[in-house]
Amino acid sequence: MKVTVEVYGPLRNVLGWRSTILEVEDGSTLLTLLELITAGKPDVKEMIMEGSNLKDYVKVLVNGRDCRSLSGLKTKLEEGCVISVFPPAGGG
Repeated sequence: MKVTVEVYGPLRNVLGWRSTILEVEDGSTLLTLLELITAGKPDVKEMIMEGSNLKDYVKVLVNGRDCRSLSGLKTKLEEGCVISVFPPAGGG
């Protein structure tokens, strides 16, 4: 199934894209998708993950809803869903 992934902030520079459509297996979870995005990219994984959990300050939305208000990283993905990943904003 196809899902759209949008990234913001420094993730855009590191990954080299703002939005992409990825093919994932039916029944995939948010964790599966994040593992796919971070595979072979330790700098990206370090930005958003702490072990197999999201870092506290990272926001991941699934169809506009914070994944933490759903089933967290166990949230099941569906055909056509949109996942938005927001690392912390820098500045001062």
